Amino acid sequence: MNKKFFPVLLVLTVASVFFAFSRGSNDDNPKSRYEKVLRNIGLILEEGHFSPKKIDDGFSKDVLNRFVKGTG
Repeated sequence: MNKKFFPVLLVLTVASVFFAFSRGSNDDNPKSRYEKVLRNIGLILEEGHFSPKKIDDGFSKDVLNRFVKGTG
């Protein structure tokens, strides 16, 4: 990962978690809060990554296979 991009990714992640879990929201349903966090993280991975990829079933399959094989 590009060292210049890491602080930007960190700030975006922290900001999205902060806004998703902020107390100013009238929504007390934890499920919808998690959905917001996951949606924001998905957007960061799809659009903010230095080599964006479409996150779909094929991508998930590839990640799972690499995880099971132990390769990064």
